Amino acid sequence: MTRLLPAAPSGLRVRTRAATSGRGRSLLLLGGVLLAVVVLAALAAPWLAPFDPAAQRVGPRLAPPGGEHWLGTDRFGRDTASRVLHGGRGPCC
Repeated sequence: MTRLLPAAPSGLRVRTRAATSGRGRSLLLLGGVLLAVVVLAALAAPWLAPFDPAAQRVGPRLAPPGGEHWLGTDRFGRDTASRVLHGGRGPCC
């Protein structure tokens, strides 16, 4: 016995058209720009990172964000901003 599926509601077509409207295109462009910034920051991490991401420092443990450490430090004194930038590169680099 063959069962027929019900037709898609007309609201579904409206949402599909909205995704290709001007607002949908601008959001797509914004997402593409943000993705490009993240990829470029990860590729340029060796030049952008202010500190070695694995170097432990005794002095600035759990330091808040500031001028020297943009995102602060962790409990081992490692710079969080450097670790975020290098983390985008993955385990291979």
